[in-house]
Amino acid sequence: MSSGRLTSRTFLKSADHGQRFDWDEFVDRVCDRADVEESDAVFYAQAIVALVGDLVPRSELDDVHNSLPDEEFDNLFGLVGEEETFERGSERRERTN
Repeated sequence: MSSGRLTSRTFLKSADHGQRFDWDEFVDRVCDRADVEESDAVFYAQAIVALVGDLVPRSELDDVHNSLPDEEFDNLFGLVGEEETFERGSERRERTN
């Protein structure tokens, strides 16, 4: 019954669990999955965390932040609460299209 699409259910069944890796490995994994350069991968990861930050209570986001292995991951939370960053990106895309 598979339509060939990846769904969240598929990901949850096939995702690797319990792995520990550093910031560089995290960014490399985002690069590989999104097929983008490192700077774009960092931005995409930050954008996802910022979106999650808009949707969940701050205390839950803080729990995630505090559970990460080291300070390198602080960069991941760099866009939380920075809506103007996304507005500028949207304006830039509109001008180029």
